[in-house]
Amino acid sequence: FVEATGSDGFVAAFEPIPDTFEILSEHMSSFNNVNLFCYALGKSNDSLLMSNSDEIGSPTNKVIHDSAEHDTTGTTVIQVRRGDELVISKEVMNPNVIKIDVEGHEGDVIAGIAGILNNIELHTIAIEIHFALLDERNERYTPSLIVNMLAKHSFKVNWTDPSHIIAVKKL
Repeated sequence: FVEATGSDGFVAAFEPIPDTFEILSEHMSSFNNVNLFCYALGKSNDSLLMSNSDEIGSPTNKVIHDSAEHDTTGTTVIQVRRGDELVISKEVMNPNVIKIDVEGHEGDVIAGIAGILNNIELHTIAIEIHFALLDERNERYTPSLIVNMLAKHSFKVNWTDPSHIIAVKKL
């Protein structure tokens, strides 16, 4: 994404696991059009428990929603922020493109960017839907809710495969 935006573009990236954030920061240090944030996006400003694999940067880390039923070994408390508040406070510019790959936390991210979805500058959203993880959370209807919310905000939703959405704003 950094290279695709070109020198006039800007990338905001969010990585809530501190060790992974440090690696990402090192890899992105040569780019001056990237702003990195060590927190997750969600529906509210909060802190949550997240699995933290021994493999730094593991793509399988996920938010733990019921810590009472989960062994907290190998977990990290992460900070969560609403995307709408980041734009309102001018910590982040209004995006043109959003990519969401958050291991079962998709509905919460979309809920936290409802205001951004109204912005005319935003034209494309790519989302990976993690059906099994959503099902574990008793959120099997979240994919339909996401599609409906995107449609409500004038996006044409296309499933590129069984777990990936590309939504483009209708003009």
